[in-house]
Amino acid sequence: MVNDIVRADAVIGLSQHADLGPLTAIANLCTSGSCPTVYEAEAGTSLVVQGYPVSAEHAGIDLPPGELLVKIPVGLLLEAARNLNPIEDIDN
Repeated sequence: MVNDIVRADAVIGLSQHADLGPLTAIANLCTSGSCPTVYEAEAGTSLVVQGYPVSAEHAGIDLPPGELLVKIPVGLLLEAARNLNPIEDIDN
């Protein structure tokens, strides 16, 4: 598991989601520098993804205001899934 901790405001700037608190990197595929990364946020209830921007026009879709498209390798999501702590069933 990646142990880097990054402040949310350093990753996403001042936005409507600036209350995410510190982000914990749970997966990346590089050994140095900055690269596509998956972060755990909001006490494990959300993920934040760092990747390469994709325009809605290039993707051929309608994108609501305030949303972004991000391209990341499939292997990055698989690594993130392996590194996540299992979420307990809240009904039990």
